[in-house]
Amino acid sequence: MVDSTRDRPNGELMDRQEIRMTHSGDPSTIGRVLIEGQFCGFASLSIVNRHLAKALLQRGLDLRILPTDRSEGEGELQRAGLAGITVAHADPVDVHLRNAWPPVTHGMAGKRNGLVCWAWEESEIPPLMAMRFNRDLDLIMTTAGYVSDALRRSGVNIPCPVVGNGADQILSQVRHNQPLEKTAKRLLHISTCLPRKAPDELVEAFCRAFNDRDDVELYIKTSPNPHNVVRRIVEDTQSRFSTPPRIVIDDSTLDGAGIARLYQSATAVVLVSKGEGFGLPLAEAMHLGIPVVAARLGGQADFCTERTALLVESRPAKSKSHVASAYGLWEDPDVESFAKALQQAVDEPELTRRLSANARRLASDSLTWDAVASRVISSLSTQQISRSSTPSFEVVSTWNEECGIATYSEQLYGESALKDGLAHVWARRSLKPTEANSKENGVTRLWGYDGASLQRFADQVGNTTRAPVIWFQHHPGYFSAEDMRKVVPALRRGRDRLIITLHNVHETLQSNADWLSGFDVIVAHSAEDVEELGRAGFRGEVLPHGVRILGAPQRPDPDNFVVGTFGFLTEHKNLELLVSAVALARKSDPRIRLVLANAQRVERQSRVARSRVDALIKTLKLEDHVTANYDFLPDEEVVKLLAPCDLLAFPYGPSPEGASGAARMAIALDRPTLLSNSDVFRDLLPFSHLVRNLDVETLAEAILGLAQDNAIRTLHDRARRRYAETHSWEVVGQRAANLMRIS
Repeated sequence: MVDSTRDRPNGELMDRQEIRMTHSGDPSTIGRVLIEGQFCGFASLSIVNRHLAKALLQRGLDLRILPTDRSEGEGELQRAGLAGITVAHADPVDVHLRNAWPPVTHGMAGKRNGLVCWAWEESEIPPLMAMRFNRDLDLIMTTAGYVSDALRRSGVNIPCPVVGNGADQILSQVRHNQPLEKTAKRLLHISTCLPRKAPDELVEAFCRAFNDRDDVELYIKTSPNPHNVVRRIVEDTQSRFSTPPRIVIDDSTLDGAGIARLYQSATAVVLVSKGEGFGLPLAEAMHLGIPVVAARLGGQADFCTERTALLVESRPAKSKSHVASAYGLWEDPDVESFAKALQQAVDEPELTRRLSANARRLASDSLTWDAVASRVISSLSTQQISRSSTPSFEVVSTWNEECGIATYSEQLYGESALKDGLAHVWARRSLKPTEANSKENGVTRLWGYDGASLQRFADQVGNTTRAPVIWFQHHPGYFSAEDMRKVVPALRRGRDRLIITLHNVHETLQSNADWLSGFDVIVAHSAEDVEELGRAGFRGEVLPHGVRILGAPQRPDPDNFVVGTFGFLTEHKNLELLVSAVALARKSDPRIRLVLANAQRVERQSRVARSRVDALIKTLKLEDHVTANYDFLPDEEVVKLLAPCDLLAFPYGPSPEGASGAARMAIALDRPTLLSNSDVFRDLLPFSHLVRNLDVETLAEAILGLAQDNAIRTLHDRARRRYAETHSWEVVGQRAANLMRIS
């Protein structure tokens, strides 16, 4: 099988173990299996399903198939010898598998249900899809470790064994082929040239590596589609080079034999994508003994390793795919690394011969449909489908304090799938006497406000190990870079894995963040934050902020329109702006009232902000129309205070924080939101109302419009409730638990 990619403590990537043949189970113990999906046409899913079905039959599996594309004719089923096992509908079976697009999961007829040879091309799947998979399926057999990792980091908690894909069908196309004549060394790229295939980086790297005096050409075999702009890319890129090398674009229609001839004409096959679920052209080239150039990370990494391929480095970037989730990542190829690999493919024949010989042996052993069938049978032979337990771990965080990170930590670790694994909390010393209560069980308070407490913490955490994993909740306001350089070696002693969540990526990276390389997993709240980490040379994982569903009652007073806000009282929250906007809006609609549930912090800035807000309320004569509470309240009290609200507004100014926990109170209370375009609201904007300019008139106009039009105000209710369902702390906690296993 395939081991997942792991990060060394120093940040260098370890090679993924190559995919290998597994011992097949006994087909007779599995019972009858039904595979549903495309079988009849020439789309990639149809080809995969036909070859898989044939290989499973040859292995002795009791198999039936249910084609969903019979309108395309059954000629291919006849030629594949599958017509005799075709059924018209799904009767009850022992195992019902699907391999179709879209990956629907309802109405399955098996005692066990799953997906087979399932591929995905970016770092995670959408939250609703993950929920459906957990609800409806017993297992998902994937094409690559990269795909299984994407499922797990999305919160999928059913088994996701890797079965791979076959590529040996290409061999039947070359036995009687005459290779194409070639006049130059040819680097062959075969793809749709969609943005995911990195055509920009491909052409740029080729033009940097060669010029028109080199006996080298880039041959791009592609197909017309609305998103294919490779001709423009080539024209624009070549115009920037004085002597650009030769590039050929071929968008003609070729059959399998024609594609095989193209392979045979190539010096190397190049496919360096931003995301791949498997990488079929690379696997086919390996079967033919042709050197390959591939990205280090992606679905192809199971068979494209340092032993078998020329690898290109990359860094994470927010996915621009039309099917991407808000947190999905691609891998942007490093153009200099790409150009170097292309030069090696042309100029180092001894190296490429050694790599392609290794690759051919690997392909013959593991990238065949018989090998895939063996792995499928082995996966299905596991009779007991179990869901993973939570690993044991320790936490470093503020805890049981008037602090956003404390609230975040208590909800993530105490109200989710992680709660059973929490072994100990290393907490900040409190400035207030802490009453003995159940929350303090398993809590040690050492670090805090001076170097001596930091040293005591480092000494004790280094000499007392309560779990193999420690998870550090970091904010640069609590731990400086110098503090972290002292603490990280102590955290490492006696522990297998160090995980850190960065609550302020931007400020953390402003100082020398070399200490981050001491962590095995770096977590941020958004894809944009992980992209910023990538630019600084670090790899990160996205773990979105969670939502606590509080179940607030409907507001009791229809004669008022109540605007509320919530969170700590800090300057960038723009409470003075909100108060002024409410005062202006009330001139047109006297029903409008305001509730401020903003906890004052101990810092002088927060005290000053409160004084200014109170003075403004008095100046504008709003005392009878504004309810203000500046205490740090338990959630139950917050619910009572904000329950009358029709709208929760958060007109924040710029903030370096990774996410807003306060704005999620609106989701927890099931209330419409009015947000600024601050980056902390990135994932909330699709189901929120947006105020584009932070001035009194614009904000007042937005409040008035929402107060007077119920249809517009409730426009996003369904999407907001769906977000709450897919981002509950239970769901986010499952994602967090899976991160401990895959990285």
